Amino acid sequence: MGDVHADELLGIARAALGDSTAVSDIQALTSGASRRSWVLQAGPEGGPSRRYVLQREMIRPDPATPADERPLPMTDQAALIEAAGAAGVPVARTVAAGCQGGLGWILAEYAAGEALPPRVLRDPDLAGGRDRLTDDAASALATLHRMDPARSGLADQDKLALYRRRLDQTGEERPVLELAYRWLVTHRPPARPAVIVHGDFRLGNLLVDRDGLRAVLDWELAHLGDPHEDVAWATIRAWRFDRHRPPGVFPEPDRWAAAYDRASGGRVLDPGALRWWQIAGTWFWAVISAMQARRHLEGMVRSLEHAVIGRRVCESEWDLLEQLP
Repeated sequence: MGDVHADELLGIARAALGDSTAVSDIQALTSGASRRSWVLQAGPEGGPSRRYVLQREMIRPDPATPADERPLPMTDQAALIEAAGAAGVPVARTVAAGCQGGLGWILAEYAAGEALPPRVLRDPDLAGGRDRLTDDAASALATLHRMDPARSGLADQDKLALYRRRLDQTGEERPVLELAYRWLVTHRPPARPAVIVHGDFRLGNLLVDRDGLRAVLDWELAHLGDPHEDVAWATIRAWRFDRHRPPGVFPEPDRWAAAYDRASGGRVLDPGALRWWQIAGTWFWAVISAMQARRHLEGMVRSLEHAVIGRRVCESEWDLLEQLP
C-alpha cells in the first residue's frame, strides 16, 4: 500500500459507511499521476461485506493556486458522476466523498472490467467489448455533452492559457513547444457554446468488459468547454497505444469522429476544429509531462511514474513537429 496505512483507509471507509465498518482484503491498484486507488472489502463488523474502490488524492491542493488551475475537488467530482449516471453515462456509482488530512477521497461501488489499454486491446476475452467500444464511447460522450452545463457547477476553462502558465512555471526552455504554441494561438477556432467536457476521455479511463463500455472513470479534469476537445483528446498518439491496437478499434480517428456525429444527434464535428484540438492535445500532454517531472524533481511528489512521464516530453515534441503544417 506504499506510504498509506490500513488504518487510514479504515478511517475513510468508516467516514463513508459508518463507525462499525470493518475493512479487509485491501489491494492497491495501478495508480494515476495524481491519486492512489485501492480495491477493498467493507461492511459492518461481523456482517456481510461488499467490494469498493477507494481513490485518494496524492497532493494537497495549494490554497495559493488559482481556482482554474486546481483539479476538480473530489466532492464535486462525485456530484458530477452522479448527475452523469442519472443522464445515462455509464459510471461507477459513487457511495461517498470527502476529505481527510487535506486530501480528497471518493468511495465507489466496485465495477468489474478492465481499464489498462494493452489488456483492453489484446485480451481475447474482451473481443466483444472491443468491437462495441467505439459506438459505446461515442454514446457516452454525446450523452455527457447533452447535459445542461448551467446545472453542472463547472467553470469555463481556457486550457491554452492555463497550460501556457504551467509551461512558464516549469522554467524550462522548450523551443518546439513555443513554436506549437504560436501556431495554436494564430489558428485557434472560433468559440462554440460550452458543454460539459470530461477532460480526460481516453483509453485508460474507460472500463471495458466483454459486453462493451462499463464505466467512464477519472473525472478530475472536468470543465466547461468545446466538445471537440474530448473527441480529439482520445486520438492523440499518447493515448492510441498503436503497438497494441488492432485496426479499426477505438480510437480509430475517422471512425471515432463519425460515431460521435451519429450519437450526438445533429452536432457535426468541424474537421478544422478537430485538427486544432488534436494538436492542442499533444501540446497539453507535453506540458503535463514536463510539469509532473518538475513535481518529482522539486520533491513535491517522489514518484517514479512522474519521473518517467517527464522523459516523454520529447515524444510529444516529435509528434508536434509531424503535425504542424
